[in-house]
Amino acid sequence: QPYRILIEAMSEGALTLSREGTVLYCNSAFAKMIGGRLEKVIGSSLSDAVVPADGAKLESLLAQGCYAAARAELTVRRATGGTVPTYVSTQPLHGGDGDRICAVVTDLTEVDAARQAQLRLAASVETSGAAILSTTPEGVVLSWNRGAERLLGHSASEIIGRLILDTIPEERGDGFLHLLERVRAGEPAENFEMVQVRKDGSRIDVVLTLSPIRDGQGNVFAASVIARDNTARKRAHRRLQSVLESAPDAIVVVNQEGGVVLVNAQAESLFGYRREQMIGHPLSVLMPRYFDEFFGGWWQKDPHQRLPGSRHEASAVRADGYEFPVEISVGAMEAEEGTLLCGSMRDISERLAFQKALREKNAQLQAALQAKDRFLATMSHELRTPLTAIIGFVGLLLMKISGPLSELQVQQLEWVRSSSRHLLALISDLLDLSRIESGKTELQREPISCAEALEETVRELAPLAQQKHLEVTVAAPETPVVLHSDRRFLRQILTNLVSNAVKFTDQGSIRLSCCQDGDGGPVCITVADTGIGIRAEDLSRLFGEFCRVQSPSGDYREGTGLGLHVSQKLAVLLGGRIMVESEFGKGSTFTLTLPAGAAAAE
Repeated sequence: QPYRILIEAMSEGALTLSREGTVLYCNSAFAKMIGGRLEKVIGSSLSDAVVPADGAKLESLLAQGCYAAARAELTVRRATGGTVPTYVSTQPLHGGDGDRICAVVTDLTEVDAARQAQLRLAASVETSGAAILSTTPEGVVLSWNRGAERLLGHSASEIIGRLILDTIPEERGDGFLHLLERVRAGEPAENFEMVQVRKDGSRIDVVLTLSPIRDGQGNVFAASVIARDNTARKRAHRRLQSVLESAPDAIVVVNQEGGVVLVNAQAESLFGYRREQMIGHPLSVLMPRYFDEFFGGWWQKDPHQRLPGSRHEASAVRADGYEFPVEISVGAMEAEEGTLLCGSMRDISERLAFQKALREKNAQLQAALQAKDRFLATMSHELRTPLTAIIGFVGLLLMKISGPLSELQVQQLEWVRSSSRHLLALISDLLDLSRIESGKTELQREPISCAEALEETVRELAPLAQQKHLEVTVAAPETPVVLHSDRRFLRQILTNLVSNAVKFTDQGSIRLSCCQDGDGGPVCITVADTGIGIRAEDLSRLFGEFCRVQSPSGDYREGTGLGLHVSQKLAVLLGGRIMVESEFGKGSTFTLTLPAGAAAAE
């Protein structure tokens, strides 16, 4: 059960596979990764979850994984659609029920340059029954319980009175005598790993705990020995170590006293210490700040509040004293020696440096955008003033107040006025756009009659339509439609839409209409023309900056290419949007949708 808790705490997928790739076991993380239910994933073939293009890579991985560590990048399919890029690391597992493969599957979706992977593993120690016996300080067996009989095969009558060294291999005898010396000195010897010989001559791994037995005067007259079968624990430890070694992150397992009990090769590489230099030493050597700020308080929490896999950023220290940032994923598990804390760590120095550079670039970009807005606002104002004067004086000249003009002079002055108006329109659009994007536009909402707004727009642009002999009609509903919006911006949007309709319609008609979807629903204002229409490939970019529509003859009509872009920005600002339907050569229909009443106010 502790081992299962550990595997379930992992953010990566963990699987046990047969040689053929059948999923014998997987954790919830893998089932979630492929979007399937746990009970359906177990028993299925891993090839069903891998895209066909990676089938050969999977076969090669399974073939190698039966004998040695192997790794590959595979793309797996989600049951709900879509794919997930993964990094699969395997190790062979040799057990009594046949050869199997252990696999760790890391989701690479969020990885950019560094291929981040998350792994939360922990260690679990499994024990079987205990043998309880007592000896003299010199090692002569005094008592022998049934657990000892089951463990070592000797009956009590066969072993009592003999030296306990008879069950210890000759090469391990000195180690056990050292334990007896400690007991004679009154010191206990706890959790000492030893090999003992069974009655049939086979060897068994055990964990010994020796304690002194004292008489009434406090003198040591015997030793109690507790021997526990360590075979399953060692096998589990080897399997767990193989999983840890295949993990892409550094793994450090810590006990409640803050001592490191297990690390993997990646931890050696990350911290610059050898394995034996870390195991048995306090975590504060590797992570002093993290130990003080987090570790102590973490143990005081209620077990239900200890979130497995929770992430933290901390500082770690290498063997050479260099301090560097790490991201640590923390999980907890219950083992024989109590609750253990398992940390999966990765160096995030490059990621933090990249984020810092990105923030600096964003700040520079923001400053540049603000400078652009200031430039546009200032230059637009400075340019509009002389242009207005030019248009005004040209108008006076065309009125012939200062004297008669030749036909050529009139034509040239009309060109000047037309070009000046075009430039003034461009500057006005740029100024409106800069105000909108800088967030400095303020709305002045008021009740507006939709029919009146359409009529005013038509009256304003009627001379342009009459010059091209176009019929402009307004279809207003019988029930008055009232908008709660900004009058100036609404007029600007309608003027842009109608003037575009006039500009791109050479013959036919333009029809303006409005309607409301139910009582208080959104209001739709439609401008339909019988003009040149818009090509299908131009529709997607129609509302972009400086987008101009090409006519059937291949030329471009006069315009700044900003009108629709600014209109769409204003529509969004008013809480609506502009949509278009068009068929090239047959005309276009633009629909402005805006909220009305309370919806607009909200």
